[in-house]
Parts: sequence; C-alpha cells; structure tokens
Amino acid sequence: MREIQRHFNETADLFRAMCQTVLDTERVPQYFAEVLDRWLKASALKGSKQSQEPIAGYDQVRLECTRLFTEGKGNDLPAVKGTLWAAYGAVVEYVDYHELKIDAPKYLNRIWYDPLKIAALNVARQMIPSPSVNT
Repeated sequence: MREIQRHFNETADLFRAMCQTVLDTERVPQYFAEVLDRWLKASALKGSKQSQEPIAGYDQVRLECTRLFTEGKGNDLPAVKGTLWAAYGAVVEYVDYHELKIDAPKYLNRIWYDPLKIAALNVARQMIPSPSVNT
C-alpha cells in the first residue's frame, strides 16, 4: 500500500506542476513538435507497417492537438488555460476521443498505454521547471 500511495502522490505532484507551468505562444508548438517527434521515433523503432501511419498524419495530429489546447474539454478553466496540463490534455483528448474507435481492437490498451500519450507525458515532465533552491 505504501508503494501505491507513493506513486499516487508523485503523480498528483506531477499533474499539479503541469497546471502551474504556463506555456507561452512559442512553447506550445515546441511541445507538440517534441511530442510528435518522439512518437515518430517510437513508431519507427517498431519497424512495423503501423510505423508509417504516424508519419502520414503528423500535420493533422499537430493541428488538431493545437486546436484542442485552447478548445479542448476543460482547457478553458482558469486553472488550466494556457498551461502544460492543457497541452497534455489536448493530446489525451485527441487520442481518446478523436483517434480511437470504441470497437477498435485493444481499445482499452490504447487508452492506457498509447505511444502518443506516453510521449506527451514524458515531454511534459521535462518541461516542468526545476524548483529553485534557496541558498
């Protein structure tokens, strides 16, 4: 139980930090570019026929996620608007509601472990400023 509680607390801290990280107009495209770059690299490493699918839809995904950053569900809330959380939420909404079909094979697996969502979270983690240390 302690391990589960520790993981839960770390995740909550990460999500709070994402809400506190404001993205200016320059950082939003950088975020989506880095996310999609990692997604493409992960897909290429698979070496499967599916690896060509992300490449074909790169611009469409980028444009839709950028739109969802401002227009996505809940992204207009004062505590969320313009933050790293809104950018991550845009990717999650894109995958869960715009890309996936409920009757798709392995639907739940994609909801939980989608490579695009994993890339989005990893990039977000790196964009959170380190806490300043008072010396």
